[in-house]
Amino acid sequence: RMHSAEGEGCHRACLDWLALRHKWISSYTPPKWDPAVHPDERQWANVICNAVDAFQKFVEQYDVEPIGIEMEAISTLLGLVGHLDLFCWLTWHGKRVKAIVDLKFVSELLESHRLQMRCYHHCCKANLGLLFHCDRRIGTWRLEQVDLRSGLDDVIAVSNAAKLFVWGEAKRGALVA
Repeated sequence: RMHSAEGEGCHRACLDWLALRHKWISSYTPPKWDPAVHPDERQWANVICNAVDAFQKFVEQYDVEPIGIEMEAISTLLGLVGHLDLFCWLTWHGKRVKAIVDLKFVSELLESHRLQMRCYHHCCKANLGLLFHCDRRIGTWRLEQVDLRSGLDDVIAVSNAAKLFVWGEAKRGALVA
């Protein structure tokens, strides 16, 4: 629970900071420490600070201009719905491109993170998919470009699983049309 809370707190702090910077929100309050979930208030404050500092460097270095933050994206064709952490314009290798950026405050990136990005691409077309991977303990970060055109069989598998889930929920009366 502690690590999950840190990741969620870092995620919220970074995106709220960006929203404030672009005047999408009127004020910013760092995520509150909850001693019932996290035993160390100093560590909590440190990881939030490290994450925001790293994210600010990314935003400056790549001249990030948000189009949407936590933006809902839908593919009715594939039956997919997601919330993009950041849909934006940024400068990549000297060119302005439309990008999907997913923030990850985990120890290592997984193939499921790349698949998530590929699914997002089918919900909201972009020229570039990036995973912003930050070590919240020390504030180091890196970007991983995700090939949005590979792994399409996996995207179709996710689509089929989503459609089967919706079908099953409708069968048992859990979904209302």
